[in-house]
Amino acid sequence: MQKMKKEDLHKMAAGTSSGREGGYIIQLARSLALLQLYITLEL
Repeated sequence: MQKMKKEDLHKMAAGTSSGREGGYIIQLARSLALLQLYITLEL
């Protein structure tokens, strides 16, 4: 698994925030998953 940069995580998290109501839940779930991944990589 490749180590990701903070900027890449932010780009991925921002990629789904397109102002749609349905997209919000997906974006929130993805943000949480990326946050968990980021914490795991940092430890």
